[in-house]
Amino acid sequence: RERVRRQHAWLIAYLWSRDDHVCEKVLSFCTVSHLILDVSLNMYETVRNCKKAELNMLIQSLVYPGFTTLDLIGALQPLSQVPGTTTEIVAKAEGANPTDSGAAIMADATFATASASPDVILVPGGGTPAMDTLEDAATMEFLARQGETATWIVAVCTGSLLLGKAGLLKGYKAASHWAVIDTLEAFGATPVHERVVIDRNRCTG
Repeated sequence: RERVRRQHAWLIAYLWSRDDHVCEKVLSFCTVSHLILDVSLNMYETVRNCKKAELNMLIQSLVYPGFTTLDLIGALQPLSQVPGTTTEIVAKAEGANPTDSGAAIMADATFATASASPDVILVPGGGTPAMDTLEDAATMEFLARQGETATWIVAVCTGSLLLGKAGLLKGYKAASHWAVIDTLEAFGATPVHERVVIDRNRCTG
């Protein structure tokens, strides 16, 4: 883990001296990879210590129009490789969900048909679209309901604001995008200016 962090730090320092725009993109990738590295290692311990021959774990991802592709795919790819996992993409409505990269993600289920008790809830960020989603009552109600029983609650970038608005970060330490991190206080969370923050079963970064 420390070797990966050192490699990313060197890469960021090198790119910063050449191109701020490119560096910001790489920085976003490194943040996601650090977050998933930490979550994956914690989940690996759970799997390794499990006495059952097979583990059945559902990773449920919330998507919405305009979310950031990397925040979802960068996190979901390694998490889905944990043995015994299945994944479910959930959106408010059926059909394709456009992302900020121009790609579209199809939902497996809607709020009405989604599995009731996911083991992991994953929420990607998305700039202005994430801010707009904060005002969507149906999305907030769904997230709050799913989070009540989830074993792990994970958010990337501004996705932590959605967790906060849904009441899932009250009394927890959390991270977010540097431009909005102080907003977490309004939701009863304690903002922490770190790339990745794990507080009990909440992981944000």
